[in-house]
Amino acid sequence: MKNREVKEISISSIRTKNRTRQDLGNLDSLVASIRKNGLLHPIVVTEDFLLVAGHRRLEAARILGWQTIDCSIISDTSQEELLQIELDENAVRKEFTSDEMADALLRLDRIRNPSGLKRLWRGLCDLASKIWQTMTSPYRRLTNRKDKQTEEREIPPPATGEDPSLE
Repeated sequence: MKNREVKEISISSIRTKNRTRQDLGNLDSLVASIRKNGLLHPIVVTEDFLLVAGHRRLEAARILGWQTIDCSIISDTSQEELLQIELDENAVRKEFTSDEMADALLRLDRIRNPSGLKRLWRGLCDLASKIWQTMTSPYRRLTNRKDKQTEEREIPPPATGEDPSLE
């Protein structure tokens, strides 16, 4: 495979013949993913729009009613290389282990449902507020006492500008 470019191609012009994968399986989750996230990886076609890799993505796009799809167009590729690309696309991958999948799902749930974290945050804020009140209460009591003493003192009437001894 010498050349590759990505272009948006009309879905109706893409040909799907002599595919190794015959059973596309249930496409519901792929359709939902593409609807939500868009097409993450372009499908692969030859210069004459023969599908090499991405049959399930292509069918999901059709189900979604798309008229065009991003394609990685490869040229100068032998029949052997085309078949190897199709095989590698579908076989050379590593699925998550059950522990990796469980960890990812748990992290996703924490992001989607942060209520536990929010409760923890609110609790920490309440605790910090109580600590602050406890630490500053002696100062507030002292300030309040000074304010009351000021209020209790007799405040002389304002000066009128006249000298009372002149009367």
